Amino acid sequence: MIAKVLKPSTSQPTLMQIVTRTQPYKTDSKAKKEIDELVTEWIVKDMMPLSAVESKTFKRLLHRLDPKYELPIHSSNVKLAEDRLVRQMRSDDMPKTSTSSDETPQTEATSAASKSRTSVMNLEYSR
Repeated sequence: MIAKVLKPSTSQPTLMQIVTRTQPYKTDSKAKKEIDELVTEWIVKDMMPLSAVESKTFKRLLHRLDPKYELPIHSSNVKLAEDRLVRQMRSDDMPKTSTSSDETPQTEATSAASKSRTSVMNLEYSR
């Protein structure tokens, strides 16, 4: 009986493809930066606590959506990105009209991150 010579399947991924598919993004990659920005925007605009990104469930969700993405190691990195986004939102949302010294324009950026922290701080001071 003559054995059939099996040809490699074209549908099976190569070892290199598997490694590349699961290897995390480099820190400076465009995809990682884009996802970092989206996560930061979600935290700021939806006033989520920084601890939300440390949740096992959130990490599982991100891994399922993109196995190559890894969150920044420390929430302090997210905090820095959050502060940068708030500054950017403030400058983008600042009204172009002049106001009297008694009037201070409220921006959406202020309410995004600062108000939640301020209200917590005010509660602590009022006790």
